[in-house]
Amino acid sequence: MVFPPAASGPRLWGSPVSPARSAAHRPRAKTAFPLPPSLRFIVGWGSAGKAPARPHIRLSCRPYSVLSDDRSRSFHGCLPVASRPPMTVAFYAPQKAPDDPVPSGDRQLSRLMMAAINRIGRPTLLASHFRSFDKTGDADRQARLAALGPRVAERLIGHLRSLPPTRRPDLWFTCAPSARAPDWLGPPVAEALGIPYVIAEAGFEPASVEGPWSLGGRQMSRALAQAGRVIRLNGGDPAQLAPIVPDSRRLASLQPFIDTARFNDVDADAVREAMARSHGLDPGRPWLLAVAMMRSGRKVASYRLLGRGLRHVPGRSFHLLVAGDGPARPEVEQALSPLKPLYLGELGPQRLVPLYAACDLLVWPALGESFGMALLEAQAAGVPVVAGQSGAASVVHDEKTGLIVPEGDADALAEAVAFLLLNPGLRHTMGRQAAWWVQREHSLEAAAWRLQSLLQDLAPAGDGGSSPAEAAGPAR
Repeated sequence: MVFPPAASGPRLWGSPVSPARSAAHRPRAKTAFPLPPSLRFIVGWGSAGKAPARPHIRLSCRPYSVLSDDRSRSFHGCLPVASRPPMTVAFYAPQKAPDDPVPSGDRQLSRLMMAAINRIGRPTLLASHFRSFDKTGDADRQARLAALGPRVAERLIGHLRSLPPTRRPDLWFTCAPSARAPDWLGPPVAEALGIPYVIAEAGFEPASVEGPWSLGGRQMSRALAQAGRVIRLNGGDPAQLAPIVPDSRRLASLQPFIDTARFNDVDADAVREAMARSHGLDPGRPWLLAVAMMRSGRKVASYRLLGRGLRHVPGRSFHLLVAGDGPARPEVEQALSPLKPLYLGELGPQRLVPLYAACDLLVWPALGESFGMALLEAQAAGVPVVAGQSGAASVVHDEKTGLIVPEGDADALAEAVAFLLLNPGLRHTMGRQAAWWVQREHSLEAAAWRLQSLLQDLAPAGDGGSSPAEAAGPAR
């Protein structure tokens, strides 16, 4: 792996690094990245009601505000656009609804996607809580879900047709379907109502039409073939979808994004001093951070690689903080035991924000991940990252906001961490650039502008227009 020279560093945005910033650790400063008044808005994080434990029919479609862990609010304001035709979006997440009480990356993604749609002035209806997810490849469960899905769709069609025309959805938006959680509702509902059908972040591989999730894989093929727009958040390989979506105009990309407003006005100095007192940490040593749930499979594999890599960092003159919990915690503790980390447990969004700002470097191997939300959140807080190629490629600007290492390479991970620990001035500059870059490229505002351009070309097929696939112009 080739690193930039320590003296000059990589080519950086803005002013050059000042020699005065080469302190013993990243200089602590109040992290504030204010938005212009025209782009400020309020993001609601509310108390989520309990979601059902098993799939069921819920037809009480309603205007929806994004929910989280403490309170709920609607969105205020929307992006200034020249023309905003009325369009109500029926939103559906077959793997995990946005108001599910159990936190996960899927829930976070669906909440963010709803927030971006609301941000462009498109009211959303949470269409259903029907969960089609099968984790283990249980053929009997998949067959039951496949039989139940059309019945849910039929009742939903009847309910939506009974609404006044002004309350009916003008577009169906399915978030993160996959062979394990196929969309049994969107295709029939969109066809019956004559409205465009959009899929975002589809987890599909051609091989999924065979094997333990073949039923869901075949349904995913049909859904992708019907979709007027297929939006990919992590780039991916368009060749995988070419046999099913031959018209490249229907494919579009959207940068992974987060709500950067949560990271404004965090007093990193105060948080670091308070944590140092309460946990016995040395504020003069670099603090490394890892944020991930502790589940078997790829998460545990990443923790093990993290442990192997950090054990090879010369001197180990750092503190390792770990935010996350889960059933595989004993395996994680065993993998990290030589590093004597501080385990903080599972933290909600409001507690993670100050933690990011108080640390010096986020390190995560990101094995097999499409993109890492924690990598974006750390950068939004002004913290550079060292991460594996798989999860970092689309969310880290290599050598400007952090360092990307080859996937699965513990030695490269250790080398990258050691390099940034030895160059605190460069680390600080990368952190400042990371906050600016995430705000510009990966913020909720940036995603809303992109979604506006992707959705405004879709005209309802039942209004004398073309079919959803034909109505989808070039995905700019």
